[in-house]
Amino acid sequence: MSSTPRDRFPGLALLVDPAAEPGDGAVADLVARWQQAAATGVPLAPGIRASFEDATALPGPGSATEVQVSSDHANLSIAAGEVLVKFLADPAPGEDHGLTVARHLAAVRSAVVPTLLGALVEDGPRPRVLAIATRLLVGAEEGWGRFRDLARAVLERRAEPGASLAAARAAGDAVARFHLDVATPSAVWPTPVVLADRATPGRWADRAQDTLAAARAAAPDPASRQRSERIAAHLASVLDTVEAGVGTPLLRIHGDLHVGQLLTVGDRIVVSDLDGDPALPSHERDRPASPAKDLAALLRSLDHVGRLAALRSGAVGLDDPAVDRWVAAVRQATVAAYRGRLAEGGRPELLAPALVACFETAQLAHEVHYATTRLPEWLPIADAAADAWLDERITDAT
Repeated sequence: MSSTPRDRFPGLALLVDPAAEPGDGAVADLVARWQQAAATGVPLAPGIRASFEDATALPGPGSATEVQVSSDHANLSIAAGEVLVKFLADPAPGEDHGLTVARHLAAVRSAVVPTLLGALVEDGPRPRVLAIATRLLVGAEEGWGRFRDLARAVLERRAEPGASLAAARAAGDAVARFHLDVATPSAVWPTPVVLADRATPGRWADRAQDTLAAARAAAPDPASRQRSERIAAHLASVLDTVEAGVGTPLLRIHGDLHVGQLLTVGDRIVVSDLDGDPALPSHERDRPASPAKDLAALLRSLDHVGRLAALRSGAVGLDDPAVDRWVAAVRQATVAAYRGRLAEGGRPELLAPALVACFETAQLAHEVHYATTRLPEWLPIADAAADAWLDERITDAT
């Protein structure tokens, strides 16, 4: 933790010993003080308000094993015993999107997200959330690794696709359960579903065009520029479908959904990281959106994980027909399970299938831009997935 830029994580700077390192008990001690402050109403530190919903997961000071789970541009997560503490980077004033979604899902007793334990909020004219605690998902298997290994086993002919299809169906079912739970009224959101007005498709189109413009501007070579032009042409061909979105249901979607956000815990899948779309300013992440956007992002990531498996394996090329077959099959299985769960939940109208292809194309432009500007080692995968979509080797699965 001492190597983490503490000015970006004010919860660390205010609440944890500046010399602390993961494993020395500082975060476990913070959790204990956090729970005590919540129980007594005494501020944890000047101006710091604490809430803690469940004391059964508390580690004792110095007794819990501490492990740094993640550190990225959005958060720093430290596991302390059975508690996962997420320190927010550069927290904006106002209610945090992820915390609000988590509170709503806790109110409807959702079983498809980690259990919310509490939060630390810096009071003031415009309060800001510094840290969020959830129950640690012990033994959780992260989605990128799981689906990569399943795909690789098929591509290397060590396994039939049955296990991949079962995992895809479980993923589609879990995401549908997530959307159904978000769409359930609670004291947090008495009216969680609204209908898209006539201005909404225009905002979607503008956002897609902005994403595409950024991708085109960042294209580093002639091949990349040509690919960007093909994305632009494809986007133009499907952009008018967003008009079908008028009157469709909108809710607080996940916003950054990909297979890595799906954690397998025993026989269930849990949807993690509810922070919203990192490409959006914090004040825009709460704007209701179409669940089709989440589904489109998940489907794009399934293509990526198939190409990643091919790259790691070396048994086939990234554009090999075997990769396309695996990608197409798991996408179809995901969509079938997703739609089946919505229907079983009595809310099939939550998905507007006509929107998915447009959202997928916009997501494709985002992924190529992100790989070009921030993750160049991922660019071969993003490019191969883009080419498969543009060449119509991979098509709309809805």
